[in-house]
Amino acid sequence: MGIRSGSLTYRRYRVVGELPEQLHSTFLEAMESRVHREIDLGGDQERSFGWTSPEDLLDLNIVHDQIFLSDMLSVTFRVDTLRIPADALKIYVRRAEEDRQDKLGKEKLSRAERDEVKFDVQRELRRRVLPSVKGYDFVWNLSTGVARLWTQNKTVCGLFEDFFRDTFGVRLVPRTPYTAIAEIGMDDSALERVLELDPADFVGVRE
Repeated sequence: MGIRSGSLTYRRYRVVGELPEQLHSTFLEAMESRVHREIDLGGDQERSFGWTSPEDLLDLNIVHDQIFLSDMLSVTFRVDTLRIPADALKIYVRRAEEDRQDKLGKEKLSRAERDEVKFDVQRELRRRVLPSVKGYDFVWNLSTGVARLWTQNKTVCGLFEDFFRDTFGVRLVPRTPYTAIAEIGMDDSALERVLELDPADFVGVRE
């Protein structure tokens, strides 16, 4: 999703914090240590995320000439999610419980036995389900500090903001009308007055 295909909707940020002197090499090493890792289908992990090449979502090689172009950093944030549909899980668990009851000659399984059945069913179903794979383009102007992430999904944005801070050691501040006004140098009293303004309706007439 992003620059090359999909939605053109993005969230704009300002990057806050001090950048390292050896910027390219430091950031490249940081991204390489946090490339995407696929979900272990034999475990219980439901989500994995990390950096990938901006050229190919499946390419986990972070190459300098693909990531850096002049003052721009461009990379893709990949998120994989593996969830078994709740209704399907219920059906398979019920069937497995009935099979276990017949095998043990019981009318009712204990709580521990039911938990064991559910665990076994989940493990088996995970091997049949393919994770959903989504990529979100990210572009950062290293000179101006302006960055864009090509999604407005709140969950993804929150996940990305934390991951960005862990990777680069600086933080992202979402760009809003208030932060934009603050950047031009208004004093505190002027900013307080801005917060008291009522939104104007330029489209229709309020009744």
